[in-house]
Amino acid sequence: MPKDLRLYLLLIGIPALLLGIGGARLLMMERERMDGMQQRVDQLVAAQAENAVRQYVADTEHHLLQRIRDMRGDNLLAELRLFCDTEPLARNVFLWQKDAGLVWPEPTSATQEEHGFMTRYAPLFAKNTTWSDANDNGVAQTSGWKPWFEGQQLHLLGWTQTPTPGLVAGVEIEMAALLSRLPGVLDQFDGEGRLELRDGNASIVMNFGVRANPRAESYAVTLAPALPHWSLAWQSQRSCHPPGSGIIARGPGLEAQLV
Repeated sequence: MPKDLRLYLLLIGIPALLLGIGGARLLMMERERMDGMQQRVDQLVAAQAENAVRQYVADTEHHLLQRIRDMRGDNLLAELRLFCDTEPLARNVFLWQKDAGLVWPEPTSATQEEHGFMTRYAPLFAKNTTWSDANDNGVAQTSGWKPWFEGQQLHLLGWTQTPTPGLVAGVEIEMAALLSRLPGVLDQFDGEGRLELRDGNASIVMNFGVRANPRAESYAVTLAPALPHWSLAWQSQRSCHPPGSGIIARGPGLEAQLV
């Protein structure tokens, strides 16, 4: 090997190679750091969206049961029926009496919708049903919500004890109305990525936001117990290393590319 070439390798080539390798490692570490930051941001967004949906469902349930608790007229049934006719979030209402079972709807006057409602919740409307489960502190509850599945379809039934001993009043949520208001709850995430609401079969019920980056990781969070077996999946619009991008480190006699 010529002396000049050996001198070049000793003084320039080898240091340049070491610098290039070091630079490439630093760039790779920086990309990993940025990827980690993006993952933490995506996880935070998914958690925020989950909390927004949970709070929305909880607020809706509280609103509906409070409407029933506020009924103080002599004819509770008439007030319940008017409530069902005028509240878009109420699909069906009911009255249940201990040791007697379902008081309303009545089989002889029930509509087709109400007959379906009675059939759907027949086990709950039995005469010996125990509505009042104990909470975490061992205190019997005076109201609550019971998720219910008919086939693969999720339903939500709310109940509350009335001032009349043994008499329970309740409401079934109109799920279509509940879901129709979700875009207003999740519109704050529209410009960040894509949210998918999935049912218990992992089928997409609704989606929100912009088209996500196909290379971005997807984060799924459960919506139970608010919506049992349902989940929310978040996929960011951004990615730290989209297709075709690279970080190039150059030095004398060296070119390193991270892909």
